Amino acid sequence: MFHKIIIFYITLYSSNVWTSETIKKLDLNKDGIIDRIEYYKQNKLIKLEEDRNNDGHIDNIYHYNLNDYIQVWEQDTDYNKIIDRKVSDKYNKGKVEIKYEKDKDQDGIYETIYFQVIHSDQKINNCYSLNLQKQLDVFAEESLKMSAASTKGFLLTNFGYSIDLACIKQWGVGFPWLVKNTINEGLQCIIDLDKKKGNKYTISGALKNSHELLILLENENVKLVCSEKEYEWEGTLGHASTTSKDKLTNPPAKMTNPIEHPFISLLPRDGKSKALELEKDQLKNTIFHEQLHNLGFKHEDSIEYPYACSDCCFGNDIYNPAGKYNTVACKICLGEYKNETDINYLHDILKYANKNSYFYPHAKATAIKSLKESPKDLYILSLFVKMGNYDVVSTELAQLIQRNHKNLSSKIQNNINEAAKVPNVRGRFSGKIISEVYYQLYFNHDADAAVKLLEDNKDQIRNEILTIKNNNDSFSFVAKNLSSHLDKIIYDLWVNKYGNKDGENNTFMRAYRLIGDLYELTSK
Repeated sequence: MFHKIIIFYITLYSSNVWTSETIKKLDLNKDGIIDRIEYYKQNKLIKLEEDRNNDGHIDNIYHYNLNDYIQVWEQDTDYNKIIDRKVSDKYNKGKVEIKYEKDKDQDGIYETIYFQVIHSDQKINNCYSLNLQKQLDVFAEESLKMSAASTKGFLLTNFGYSIDLACIKQWGVGFPWLVKNTINEGLQCIIDLDKKKGNKYTISGALKNSHELLILLENENVKLVCSEKEYEWEGTLGHASTTSKDKLTNPPAKMTNPIEHPFISLLPRDGKSKALELEKDQLKNTIFHEQLHNLGFKHEDSIEYPYACSDCCFGNDIYNPAGKYNTVACKICLGEYKNETDINYLHDILKYANKNSYFYPHAKATAIKSLKESPKDLYILSLFVKMGNYDVVSTELAQLIQRNHKNLSSKIQNNINEAAKVPNVRGRFSGKIISEVYYQLYFNHDADAAVKLLEDNKDQIRNEILTIKNNNDSFSFVAKNLSSHLDKIIYDLWVNKYGNKDGENNTFMRAYRLIGDLYELTSK
């Protein structure tokens, strides 16, 4: 039945496929060259090989559920037939522990190794305050209740979803059709993006993702839940699973069986509250955003497909004077990047943040990751400064760069000019110390020096920020920004153990002790 629903899309970009019992070889862009090989065991994908630039050589290898890792990604970043980057994901109690390894000189030894801990449960923030007129067809709703009764509260569809009956109660009987239209429109959108790109021989992220969405919906049954009340919903529209290990931690009471990956859980509505109601386009945006998380994409870890593609395909700016899809969100959704540390991606994510200010933290995290893999790269550091959006830390960091480095290139100078010229505001001492911490930690890769700066100045930092916070005036945002910087730095030093050298120092334990010293600043 599923094929009848999406046969148009399969025909739209159908590939030549060579199949054996366990191996599928595909030509996604239909140029006569195999560019994707899928390896299966008992109908589960265990390995994937990709040729992203169509030169006849594999440059991406994914291993799934290999030993303790849910995914291991090996990459040839410059297409010279040498694997030089490795990303390993390990699931641990609702979080994904990610190990990044980079072989800069391509001698077979990974010189750069760092870690990141991210929640596997991925959320979309509440950015909307909208109104939807709900008109329920009682007869149709009762019919749906009867058909869902035998499946323990879920309505089974023929387009890849099991829908919680509460979704129909909250959104009306048209909800299943809205979900079907969402995935169809989203697929059409990203397929069109790939068709419009200049180089037809490369394998874009859009083409790859459209293929994997079809696999997900054909082989899995995505659970769409609207009745998960025991969840921290404040400021959240929805959340979704990203790994095969994920389960709803607090499933609705009537659902006796565990709700496992892939699932999407939307903010439940009791029919009385009007605090958060989505228009249909925003509901589609949310569903498609979360659907992309089901492919494994996590904020601040991978290319930002969930936000960018949902904004491109269901945002308010897809129709503009330059034509449909001509936005930075669509460019990111197209995904013509080597990986999330590609300098072109860093440029685009900065442009995206300029249009969506709530996205600056994601952009900054991308710049920090790029610095971790590119020591002493002053241009990337200047981009991080440019992302400061008139932040006192960015102002001080811009001035630090100017003091420490002479004869800056015009590109670097332009990036730091705006931040360097911001008028004096409160929090200057803390901003100066934190900027020096960033410089030591991510530019010089000296965690010991960074922690010592915090240890030596913690009392003055705490007193200054608390004074600003307690004034409750127009500068209170400065205290919040400074606290946010400290929180992210200490998290990276402590939880991610960034810069810690086993047997040489214990910077992560020193960072842990700083949490107690700066508790009033880093706790919410």
